[in-house]
Amino acid sequence: MSVINEYDRLSNFSGACEAEIFVGCASFEERCMSALLSATEKYSPTSVILMYSHEYIDSGRTREFLKSLSEAATRFAKKEPLVIDFNINFPKPAVNRFRQSLQKMQVSFHTARVTLDITTYPRQILFSILREIRQVIPASHLRILYSEPERYSTERKGGWLTRGVRSVVPMFGYGGVQDPILKKLLVIMTGHEGERAYITWRRHQPDKTVLLPQGEPYHKGLNDISDRENMLLYAILGDVCRYSRKLPARAVDAVYLDLERIYARYAHEYYFVVAPMGTKFQSLGIYLFAESRPDVQITYAVPVYYNFEDYSTGVSRRWEIRDLNP
Repeated sequence: MSVINEYDRLSNFSGACEAEIFVGCASFEERCMSALLSATEKYSPTSVILMYSHEYIDSGRTREFLKSLSEAATRFAKKEPLVIDFNINFPKPAVNRFRQSLQKMQVSFHTARVTLDITTYPRQILFSILREIRQVIPASHLRILYSEPERYSTERKGGWLTRGVRSVVPMFGYGGVQDPILKKLLVIMTGHEGERAYITWRRHQPDKTVLLPQGEPYHKGLNDISDRENMLLYAILGDVCRYSRKLPARAVDAVYLDLERIYARYAHEYYFVVAPMGTKFQSLGIYLFAESRPDVQITYAVPVYYNFEDYSTGVSRRWEIRDLNP
């Protein structure tokens, strides 16, 4: 089961490994640099892979943050990082390049480890990157990092994260199986984007919906925002659609286990579609569920606009997740 610990400064995966590959993603959020810039002077990854969205490279401060990450990576690894750009709507070429690069980097080492900073990875590509990593190294050789922000834009009056929905599509590699004999069940992990959740539900028109409410938050006040954002869905669907248990913001295994319980209860009558709109921790639990149930579809609502200038501010706490395995 997953082991989650807070850390202050990033250090080497372990003293025993021959090689460590650091993987991160540049973004318009400043916390994309948190893990690497917090590293001790002795941190020495063998190789670094940095990714970024080609579509958003000139949005907000993405280009500036990518440059800062590249400079830090060069300083720690003593060589320039491999930089891979991806298209959010067509991630396959980038995923293929990542796979080939990862295999090439780790093939010469018996004990290669991977440190993956998921802080600002878009979920559309994160699930595929996780799958590729876990196909070439055991779970014990993977360390996942996540940095919480000090504040989300939604915590101030009039703040927002995304606006509009361009499309609602299955994630690449997670299309699932839609058995025509079965009815459709949509599971939504609710978060701070009520418009996306509502449009996802409306586009899918499921026969049954299960809403997973937020439990213990990163910090005080966030659950009030989630409840307010999803007020319309709650009003339309009623309490009968709310899952009985609230899932903590930092839950990984609990999300996976509760999805398994829901699956065991309804899989004989419904095919499953899951929308990961909660935290990154919760999305890891959904990822584990999707990997264990290939018939499940993971759906994603692609926004029209992101709040490039004020999506989040600063960094509060940093977390390390090991042994990601159900």
